[in-house]
Amino acid sequence: MVLELLKYPDERIRLISGNVRFFDESLQNIITDMVDTMKANGLEALSAIQIGIQYAVVVIKEADLYKPYIILRIISTSGETVETERTPYYENISVDVPRHDKIKIFYENEKGEAQYADLEGAFSRVIQHQLDYNYGSTFVDRVDKDVRKQINEYLPKGLVSSSNSSCPTVFYRDYIKMAYKYVMLAVWLRFLARIRYSRMWTIFRLERIFAR
Repeated sequence: MVLELLKYPDERIRLISGNVRFFDESLQNIITDMVDTMKANGLEALSAIQIGIQYAVVVIKEADLYKPYIILRIISTSGETVETERTPYYENISVDVPRHDKIKIFYENEKGEAQYADLEGAFSRVIQHQLDYNYGSTFVDRVDKDVRKQINEYLPKGLVSSSNSSCPTVFYRDYIKMAYKYVMLAVWLRFLARIRYSRMWTIFRLERIFAR
């Protein structure tokens, strides 16, 4: 079934997509609706939230196939490129957006099977562009503040903001990653400290033994 694409200024574009829990017929129906909508609108890629479905599902057209990427995550990045991007949501806006050139991704297929892939170039950019939607973002959040200000002034109602903050440039996943890194660093430092303390205590005990 062809569903209506969210268009500016629909605030639902700012909703953060939830993880898929059941890989069943309902998921297949979502994917089918996404593919039908892509074909009807001539789209090469689509995130579920772009048709008002709040699940972390992305479908990419690859040759003649439409491939779903479910619970998509980027696990490593390298390099940077800048290319012009557009979106059906902001119909009359195109912006030069910086993206990582190479990425490694984790995702699940429609059967719930874990998949990994190394991507680069144009396809890497498409994945990053669509993944932004899963986190309640669009490409305008990737540009610098001066460009974002110009876009905000151009749009009749200004940039669409979420209920939590307006146009976040740092996403929730970035805070989670940062927190994880600090926790791991703290654990590692504690481990090293315990090893050093253990070695010092051993040396102290040996010195006492030989001193007798």
